[in-house]
Amino acid sequence: MVFIPGHSINQWSCHCTGIKNFRIRVRLQVPTICRKILSDIAIYWKMMKYPKISPKKSSLITDTVGLGLLLWFIGWCASLVLFLFVPADLLGWILFVIFTPLTIGITVLWFRKRALPLTYYLTVALVWTFIAILFDYLFIVKLFSVSGYYHPTVILYYAETFLIPMLTGVKYHR
Repeated sequence: MVFIPGHSINQWSCHCTGIKNFRIRVRLQVPTICRKILSDIAIYWKMMKYPKISPKKSSLITDTVGLGLLLWFIGWCASLVLFLFVPADLLGWILFVIFTPLTIGITVLWFRKRALPLTYYLTVALVWTFIAILFDYLFIVKLFSVSGYYHPTVILYYAETFLIPMLTGVKYHR
């Protein structure tokens, strides 16, 4: 059995071979969210394929690496300063309470007036999370020889780092 794409995203032609060769039209109901995601992937693919309508590569690098490194660096500097005054057990929770609203605010202000596909926000979320994990490992765990660094607050921080750009994308996606 071979599936051949039909005219719409909901319709597929099924070509079956057997005793008789015949063609069957099967109508599959794809949930709305799946259609939306498939549509976004198609739009993003076209953007990557045709540079005229794609977001500038410099803006993709700025959104992913630039803003991701900036937000990580601000949190890292704040943790170094707070480490002098706050017990290590409370440090993660204090940073989480202070910097979660700050990160949400910066992300919303940064992306709210831009019409970008959800896959773009997924790319931003993945790069930000990668930056957070890599630079935490290099500049906290390795640099300061910290054992037992990965507490629940750190795991929550990584989840937040992924979810903030994704939820911003869901809200402001056009």
